[in-house]
Amino acid sequence: MNEVGVGRSVVSTKDGTIIAGNGVLEAAAQAGIEEVITVHSNGTQLVVHVRDDISDGDRNATLLGLFDNRTAELSEWDSEILDEIREEFITDESFNFVFNDREMIELMGESRDRQDARNQADAMPQLGEIEYRVVVDCEDEDDQAQLMEQLNDMGRSFRALLS
Repeated sequence: MNEVGVGRSVVSTKDGTIIAGNGVLEAAAQAGIEEVITVHSNGTQLVVHVRDDISDGDRNATLLGLFDNRTAELSEWDSEILDEIREEFITDESFNFVFNDREMIELMGESRDRQDARNQADAMPQLGEIEYRVVVDCEDEDDQAQLMEQLNDMGRSFRALLS
C-alpha cells in the first residue's frame, strides 16, 4: 500500500463487523491510511473501486494488479478459526462449496496433527481422481425414501441431507 495505495476493499456487516478484508484493514493501518469511504449495498450490486489517479498502462496500474494477485497467493488461512467455523456449519452443504474434503484436511493440519492430516489428505482423490456428486431435491420425505431405496437397489452410495 505504501508503493501504490489502496486497491482492495473491506466488507463489513451493517453493524460494522469486518467479515472480509481483515488483512487489507491491517495493511492500511500499517501504511498510516486513516480515511475511510463507506459504500452501503445489499449484496446485489457490484462495488467497483475506481482509482482516479491511475490510467490503464500506468506503472502503478500494473503494480497494483501484480500486488493484488501476489497478496492472494501469500495469504494464509487461520486453521483454528476455520475449525471453529467448520464445527458451526458442519451440516451446511454451502461450506463444501468453499473447501472440498481434501483441502479441509490439509488446512486443519495446522491445528491438529500435521502428519495425520497429510496422510488423510494423501488418501483423498487427487487431480484425475475427482469425486462426482449429485444433489437431488425431493418433494417430501416419502419421495426421498423412495429415491434412497432405488439408489440402494442399484448399489449406489448416498447420504441424506436435510435442509
